[in-house]
Amino acid sequence: MARANKGHTKPFRLRTWHVAAGLVAVALTAIWSWRAIAGGGPGWLALTFRSSAFATDAIIVVSAAVLLAALAGMLIHAGRLVRRARSSGARSGQDGVAMIEFALVLPVALILSLIMAQSALLMVGHLCVHYSAYCAARSAIVYVPLGYEPGSGEGRNVLNSAKLSRIKDAAVWAILPVASSSKHLPEDASVALLDGIENLLLTYGQDPPHWVRSLLSRKLYYAEEYTEVWLDDPENGHAYGEKETINAHVKHVFHMSVPYASRIYSMVRGGDGVKLDFGADEYGMIIRASSILTNEGVRDYIEPEEYPQ
Repeated sequence: MARANKGHTKPFRLRTWHVAAGLVAVALTAIWSWRAIAGGGPGWLALTFRSSAFATDAIIVVSAAVLLAALAGMLIHAGRLVRRARSSGARSGQDGVAMIEFALVLPVALILSLIMAQSALLMVGHLCVHYSAYCAARSAIVYVPLGYEPGSGEGRNVLNSAKLSRIKDAAVWAILPVASSSKHLPEDASVALLDGIENLLLTYGQDPPHWVRSLLSRKLYYAEEYTEVWLDDPENGHAYGEKETINAHVKHVFHMSVPYASRIYSMVRGGDGVKLDFGADEYGMIIRASSILTNEGVRDYIEPEEYPQ
C-alpha cells in the first residue's frame, strides 16, 4: 500500500512543479518583453511599464496566481486520495487528513486571493496616475504660455495659481476613475460641475442618475483632496522659455479598498503606505509619476517687421 501511494503522489508533484515553473518562466518572459518594448519610447504608458512599483505589483499578481494554482492542485489531489480510499472500502485516516489540509490551505488561499486582487487594482492605479501626469504636462504646455489678466504682472510663460489650478484639474479628471467613493467622504464637490452634468442630461431628455450627486461627488472630492500637482521651476527662475521642457509631477494617495490586503500592503511597502483619515482602518498607497513635454510658447501677438531703407 505504501508503494502504491508513493507511486501516485510522485507524478502529481512533478506535474505541479512543471506547471509552476512554466508559469513563472512565461510571466518573467512576458514582463521582460513588456519592459523592453515599453523602453522604446518616452510616452506615459512606457513610463508606467518601466516603473519598479508597477513591475513589482505585476510579479505579485503572477506569483499569487501560481501559488493559488499549486494549492488548488493539492486540494484536488487530496480529494482523489479520499475518493480512492472510499471506493476500495479501506478504512484509513484519509478523510481526516483531507479535512486538515483543507483547513490549512483555505486561509492561505484567501489571503493570496486578496493580495492578488489588491495588486491588480494597484496596477490600474499606476496606469491612471501616470496618465494623469501626462495630462498635467499636456495642460501645462498649453496654459503656461498664455497671457493672463492684464495688469496682473503674470504674463506669458509665467506660472501662477490660476494656471496651476487648471493644470491640476486636468490631472484630477484623469485620476477620477480610480478615486475612492467611500461613503465616509463628504458630498461637497464642485456644485457648478454637478449642475452642468445634470443640465446636459436634462437637455437630451434624460433624468440625471443618483450617482451624479452621490458617487461622482465623493470621487471628485477624494481625487482633489488626495492629489498633488506641481511643475519644476523654470531654468531662469522666473519664466519658461518658448522651447523649454516642462516637467509635471503628480502624487496621488491611491485608496486600497481590499480588506486585510490593504493593511498588509501598508506595512510591507514602507513609507508609501499610509493610513487615511476617514472611515475605520482605511489605508492608501502613495503613487508618484512624472511627465516631460516641450513648452509650446504660443504667441498671441505679431512682431512688426523692419525693412532696410
